[in-house]
Amino acid sequence: MEVKEECGVCGIFLKKKDVNSSIVPLSMDLMLSAIQRRGQSGTGMGIFKVNEGKYGKPFLHRKKLLNVDSFFGGDDNYQRGQILDIYKGVSGIGHVRYGTSGSRDNAIDQLQPFLRRHGKRSKRFCFCFNGNLANYPELEKDLLNNDYDLEIGVDTEIIMHLISLRLKFQQFNSEENFEPDFFDLARYFMERLDGAYSLLILLGDGSLGAVRDPQGFKPLVWGENEDFYAIASETNALRQVGINDFKVVEPGSAILFSDKEVIIKKMFNDKIAHCHFEAVYFENDASHFENIPVRDIRWRFGQELAKIEPLAEEIIKNKGDFIIFPAPESANLAARSFASYFGMTAEDVLKKISSKRGFINSKDKRDYLMNRIYDVIPHLVNGKRIILIEDSIVRGETLKKIIKLIKDAGSKEIHVRITDPPIRFPCFYGIDMSTYSELIANKYSEDIEKNIALEFGVESFIYQKFDGLINAIGLPEEEICHACLTGKYPTKCGKIRAEELKKQEDNKFIDRCFCGGKDNL
Repeated sequence: MEVKEECGVCGIFLKKKDVNSSIVPLSMDLMLSAIQRRGQSGTGMGIFKVNEGKYGKPFLHRKKLLNVDSFFGGDDNYQRGQILDIYKGVSGIGHVRYGTSGSRDNAIDQLQPFLRRHGKRSKRFCFCFNGNLANYPELEKDLLNNDYDLEIGVDTEIIMHLISLRLKFQQFNSEENFEPDFFDLARYFMERLDGAYSLLILLGDGSLGAVRDPQGFKPLVWGENEDFYAIASETNALRQVGINDFKVVEPGSAILFSDKEVIIKKMFNDKIAHCHFEAVYFENDASHFENIPVRDIRWRFGQELAKIEPLAEEIIKNKGDFIIFPAPESANLAARSFASYFGMTAEDVLKKISSKRGFINSKDKRDYLMNRIYDVIPHLVNGKRIILIEDSIVRGETLKKIIKLIKDAGSKEIHVRITDPPIRFPCFYGIDMSTYSELIANKYSEDIEKNIALEFGVESFIYQKFDGLINAIGLPEEEICHACLTGKYPTKCGKIRAEELKKQEDNKFIDRCFCGGKDNL
């Protein structure tokens, strides 16, 4: 549970332009707040306005290194009212960011949406996406060879140039009154992008387009009510604007919301690979993972862990000696389920005193935050045999801090249980697990659980079994991306990046050994 995620996206399109245009920024506020957990380093919004015959900018664009609440004015009601009034419109897209590419030197420039300015309406657009491109190096090289400058150094910039190139091509091959062909555009970059992307784009006429990658790595859902269509990374964002019936955007599909109609086209049929980590960690308990309630999945995580519990007999015979509780928040349901399996109740022992998520913060902030995120209720822990349920472990920084808190509170024993199997391979599809060396499960070639228990100073440490994970999620194994668990990457460039990285890290290890002397071997 200390991972950085891709991001989150949402969009809205009014069915009638004469409907109260304040619905758009108000809805963006609600939806972005619902997906805030997916990205906490910045917020952005792009709005298309009706010019009403007056000269003005059809796109309004706002990006800040703020959380969603502060982005919309926070407790300053006057500022909030000003923002909501200025950003009235007929359609809009929004984005919460945690970056998985790019440096932190130009953080504000990396925030999405990106706005492509142009004098011609047909060539301007505003877009954002959730994910990561595994073939970024190849795409970058191709653009540089074609005399393009990449100033920001993020995959969003690559996509922006690809869209611009295709619009230029469309205009060159069209009649005088050129109108962008969104579905041709979608097919063009879907043929060229390898990786994860749920992409939203506002075109120059205010229509809203969406594309989901052929593997369906990242979630994307949409729905409608009497006044508007809405689309978002998670179903709970739609419920925040009064849409309870949702539809999943199918992998490899593109959808266009316009004044005339909603058009959905299936562009590609590829191997589906839904990111399993969405179900384990990222999605809200109240959301759905590919039509399956996340709440149900996480409950089953706890049941599957309980089935392999080596202390089962001791727990049943001596319930009073044990206390079961989660490392909040993604493990809450699993802990309750695990406890119920043994006829017990998961206790609310570990308190989260900050809304910050350690995993999705930079390395220099994680240590600072870990001492300020959690607190423990000492008298519930003192003298007890602890079973701590955690959703996942990547680097182990957060868990070490939690274990120290529990020990300092006087626990007798600590037994750690993880709802996800060992993460042993890097991710190139939008989650910040980008090296082999940072993954704690890779520190040990054998007896991983035993060695991690020794490192953490706990009595036992147990991972979820792979079969238990698949059973709990409820989808066929072949439709789930588990590359970070098994090393089976579902795309060509994912495999290439993994092989390149392994060679680089092996060479660095050899260099350290030879340069650092015997002590480094």
